[in-house]
Amino acid sequence: MRFNLITNVKFLSFFLIGVLIIYTAFASSTGAQNELTSATSHGCNCHDPVSNSETTVSVVSSTGSFNVAPGSSTDFTITVTNATEKKAGIDIAVKTTQTGETDIGTLTPNVSTGLKPNGKELVHYQPKLLVNGSASFQFTWKAPNTPGTYYLRAVGNAVNGDGDTTGYLDHWNWMPVQPLKVGTTSVTDFENNAITGFYAFPNPASNNINIEYSLSNPTTVDIFVYNTQGVLIKSLGKFNGLTGLNKSGWNGTDERGNEIPSGAYNLVIRGNNISMTEHIIFLK
Repeated sequence: MRFNLITNVKFLSFFLIGVLIIYTAFASSTGAQNELTSATSHGCNCHDPVSNSETTVSVVSSTGSFNVAPGSSTDFTITVTNATEKKAGIDIAVKTTQTGETDIGTLTPNVSTGLKPNGKELVHYQPKLLVNGSASFQFTWKAPNTPGTYYLRAVGNAVNGDGDTTGYLDHWNWMPVQPLKVGTTSVTDFENNAITGFYAFPNPASNNINIEYSLSNPTTVDIFVYNTQGVLIKSLGKFNGLTGLNKSGWNGTDERGNEIPSGAYNLVIRGNNISMTEHIIFLK
């Protein structure tokens, strides 16, 4: 009887350990882990004991700016790069401090980008294929109504896809913390003080786009074109806008004078420390 009891206890112990190992592996592969974005946390140490510079994590804003108005929504893209691994995972958060765990604003995954909510953070729902060494995750952050500086944080993991977390062949790293500055006045106040209108037509367009913007007082503005991943396509220049209606244009070329491919783009105007965005479509 004593022998059977010991044997049963040993079997149960091994069984529970096996379940724990399987659960841990499953949680990791399905992106179930969050609260790893702080550099004071242990990060993805089940894949590698320490962060690894072979993996880089970077972020771009669809508007080209990390200054936003209270209550506004902004699209961001975070990209994980690694030259040798096969797949990537991510944990994304916006916090009130650089290392704390108090969430702020609302994170929403973009459709078909491979993200899902986990608590108030976003994680991958399965590892995403690295194409030419990179994988990108798109999402939207709705800013709080309270002005202040908040912190976009992420940790990215590049894996070889063998499902083994014991050999430390995967490489992860934190993204440099990106401050998000939420302005001290409302969008309406901004518009009353500077830009009161921003338009682009025709939209969709096949060649030239007409740009019109209205100002409530003389203001120097800059106009830019970005793709939907937040990469600058062309700077259209700096304009000394006058009170009332002002006009400009874009001929559908990039900084080198090459015609852009068909697709969606963001036309951004900035002036008096604010920005407005017009979404445009080019069809060649």
